[in-house]
Amino acid sequence: MVGATQPTKHTRVLRKPECRRFKSCPPDQESYECLDEIKWTSADLEKRYKYNIDKIESLNEDLEKVKLLKINYIGVIAGILAFISLALPWWVMSMSATALEITVSGDVSIFLYQATASSMGVTQTVTMDLWFCWIVLALILIAGVAGIVGSVLIGKNGKTVLLIAGILALLSIIIFAIGLQSELSKAPPVPGFPSVGLFSSGSFNFMEGISMQYSSYLTFGFWLALIAAILAFVSLLRHPTQEVGKSP
Repeated sequence: MVGATQPTKHTRVLRKPECRRFKSCPPDQESYECLDEIKWTSADLEKRYKYNIDKIESLNEDLEKVKLLKINYIGVIAGILAFISLALPWWVMSMSATALEITVSGDVSIFLYQATASSMGVTQTVTMDLWFCWIVLALILIAGVAGIVGSVLIGKNGKTVLLIAGILALLSIIIFAIGLQSELSKAPPVPGFPSVGLFSSGSFNFMEGISMQYSSYLTFGFWLALIAAILAFVSLLRHPTQEVGKSP
């Protein structure tokens, strides 16, 4: 046809029904006007191709930054166990009294925030100097947080935080054992009882015709804190030193 524009071999002719800007075009390209025909030269196509490649590479870099980390699950479990130990008793003294062939049992439990005595479904607070428990409570809280945070940190920083978690958890059970034994040596938790220790048992006549048996021991909270300390140290051996998908 006379007067028609013939595309060269390096030109692609595209038709569009309305005025708009192609979103995939390079940002330095001007907005298109309302034309019946838009001509793309090989230079235009190459520029568009390079622009899309740059966008893909930029997205890949962003994905690398938020890439899933190797979580140290052993450290996470250690932190969770440390928190659970806060809600459980750390020491218990079980008692039973027998009179006229009738046996009544009860126990004294020491938590990190209070001491309680319970018998026949009734629980009340026992007055004891629990100064050491508040120190242990703070150490366990920090150890639990450090165990979880250190588990998601990569490299030496994560190992250092996990090491701190293990040391604090271990220190907490040592302070508890020493502090409690010190208080028990001053006076028994129940007036009229003989001296008791961290681990003890025995029997005695409380009053005429009443026979008492007792046993004391460290219980769930203490042992969970010990397990948390051990797991925190074990997690150091399994701690990741790099992100998933990255070479050392």
